[in-house]
Amino acid sequence: MTDYCDHCWFLQSSIEPGLKKFMKEAQSQITNLFPSYFEHWSPNSKDNTLQVAQAFLQFLDSGRGATKKQRRTLGVALQLSLHELEAKITHHLRWEVTVADAYFWHKESADRQTAAVSLLYLGDYTFLVLGKDSLSVGN
Repeated sequence: MTDYCDHCWFLQSSIEPGLKKFMKEAQSQITNLFPSYFEHWSPNSKDNTLQVAQAFLQFLDSGRGATKKQRRTLGVALQLSLHELEAKITHHLRWEVTVADAYFWHKESADRQTAAVSLLYLGDYTFLVLGKDSLSVGN
């Protein structure tokens, strides 16, 4: 029995590092146009890569990085460049988050399945009883 499949490997070796790299590059590109854009961005250090990416996307969508008043100080050309860059990044990031979400769900399911199979090997069948906690293995 193995608890590590190709999907889990791809999540760890490609998707997570790719998301981190994309967010770092996106942050750098936006900061080049508007240095104080991420002053109010503070991801939770306990969050996994997907949660950080979701929060990053929400931050970009919310407009908290640059209010309308702040944007007016940039000048029209820079405002358009910032808006175009935000749109490009959020469009790409939405897809990346969707894909990562599927892989993270797979990983969570694999972890639950591994825990359940481990209990079966130990002869503990109590988690099989349906009840209010039937989805939380071992509780």
